[in-house]
Amino acid sequence: MLHPVNQPVDLEAVFPARAPYPRPTGFRWQGRRYRVEEVHLVHERREGATRLLLYSVTADGALIQLLYDSSRARWYLDGVYVEEG
Repeated sequence: MLHPVNQPVDLEAVFPARAPYPRPTGFRWQGRRYRVEEVHLVHERREGATRLLLYSVTADGALIQLLYDSSRARWYLDGVYVEEG
């Protein structure tokens, strides 16, 4: 289940020459640096004129959802997946 966080992060990314989206490599959240180990999914959606990019990534062993808000040119830690039970 996705536990919502919705807090801004400082993100590091690479921009591959022929890729449609940047690839996150790491981010800083609450004073700690997280290394992105794998990008599982990138999903683009629109809210009005705003383009949002949602990334599901594994970072330091945790499954995390990152969000890029194009209207603010800002990255957010959108949520952390936690196991139920």
